[in-house]
Amino acid sequence: MSSMIEEIIQSIIARCRASTIKETFLRWGRFNSSQLNNQIFSGPKKQIYTKILKLVQESNLNEEIIGDLELVYMQLHSRKKQWKVYKLSGNNLHLNSDPRTLRAKVLRNLQLDWRDGQVFGNMGLFAGGVWLRMHMSSIKGSRRTSYNHNSSVFVVTFPGSPYFILSKAGVKHVQLVTKAITTATNAEGLVDIQLSGHHLASLADIVLKGNGQIQSTVYREQEEEENPFVDKGSRKRKAPEEDTGDLNDINDEDSEEKEFRKSKLVKLFGTESQPVLEKLDYKKYVQ
Repeated sequence: MSSMIEEIIQSIIARCRASTIKETFLRWGRFNSSQLNNQIFSGPKKQIYTKILKLVQESNLNEEIIGDLELVYMQLHSRKKQWKVYKLSGNNLHLNSDPRTLRAKVLRNLQLDWRDGQVFGNMGLFAGGVWLRMHMSSIKGSRRTSYNHNSSVFVVTFPGSPYFILSKAGVKHVQLVTKAITTATNAEGLVDIQLSGHHLASLADIVLKGNGQIQSTVYREQEEEENPFVDKGSRKRKAPEEDTGDLNDINDEDSEEKEFRKSKLVKLFGTESQPVLEKLDYKKYVQ
């Protein structure tokens, strides 16, 4: 078993909350629920790591398959990363590639430009999006350097969309991935549109709505169905409720103004959940 496999598993267990480790490994799909029983996940994280590593070793899983685990982890824990939105530029874009073809093209282009070691590429579908994980490992002399999760760049895009959302990583890694995507899609460039944040779902909904593709809440609705760790109540604005019971006996001098504001909110935004960004970063250029 390679050191990279051990280090990826160790890193993921360390970054997970104790209550989310089991579900993360189940979503990976390499082991069934009987293999990943409660006994596996009892005890401190160090013991869990040892037991998981034994399962991986017995199943003879390779680095490519372990890369799928890191991709699943990021799909379920996307708020652990900061994300930045890019848009393809050009007049003859290839936007409807099969996800596997897109992965193969990006991986091939990266392998040509990454001179420091080996590139691993993984692809998965989640919440209606195409997810890529591009990990660039480094080799010094005859030895591979220790695994660093910041050497993995995660990419999220949608069929027919010119937008690509990339995770924050090393400058060199991101530059090479954006170049690989540009070549794979026959674009002239991949432009940073100065939109970033930790709330990937809101970034996705904003760009999809702006591109006129789908309703603005589709990504988050699908994410809530597929991700057991999403707080389904925190992002929804409740529809105005009628006062009942004894509350009708209380005179509110501002009731008419409040009702006016409520009706205006519903008219403008409806009663559905709205995109929420904990932080929105943008830059303004002054000439």
